[in-house]
Amino acid sequence: MVKVRVGESHGSVIKSNCVTARWSGEQLAMNDQSVGDEPDSAGCCGEPAWVRYADDCVILCQSREEAESALASVRVWMAEHELSLHPDKTHIGDCREPGQGFEFLGYRFEAGRRTVRRKSLNQVRDAIRLRTRRTSGEAIERTIQKLNPVLKGWFGYFKHAHKYTFNTLDAFVRRRLRAILLKQNKKRGCANSQSGSFRGKNAYFAERGLFSLHEAYVTASQSR
Repeated sequence: MVKVRVGESHGSVIKSNCVTARWSGEQLAMNDQSVGDEPDSAGCCGEPAWVRYADDCVILCQSREEAESALASVRVWMAEHELSLHPDKTHIGDCREPGQGFEFLGYRFEAGRRTVRRKSLNQVRDAIRLRTRRTSGEAIERTIQKLNPVLKGWFGYFKHAHKYTFNTLDAFVRRRLRAILLKQNKKRGCANSQSGSFRGKNAYFAERGLFSLHEAYVTASQSR
């Protein structure tokens, strides 16, 4: 894997471009869009496939030697356009191996798995926290109405992530909702547990229309 980030040209800030090359042989299903006179698979990088979406790119290689050659070609192209590579974002590695993966468009590809990168997970958790404050005083149905668009939109983008992601996030959402119920009813208890009041059980939230990421994943998997 080769990861490259464009720096500055003659002191002026330009739009950042990210290039990643790997040699796993596995193809990524992304949209390829060329902009200006950027290098393409037939020019700068030769045989490796150049995949780009907006300002993020991936170069797919079959071997380490091919990846090194791709990086060298990118360096030449950058120099010709008076651009520099980000020293911390440029590296080579085998994304099939643990610890050598890369992040691309919110996902992390590593050790044969496609997961959601930590930053993207933290962002959706923050969005959930914002809508599930225990002191809001809103009815649980209203809180769920505010949550669902966030969950549906997030799933629409990250539905190709590893399945365990969705169970974990569903559990996080339900913990937040149970904490609201406990606060409203002035009761003590553990928001991590379904024990106790029936109102804290998973079915209670499902009946009130809470969007389930796991169920959406199962449905989407069956239709593929």
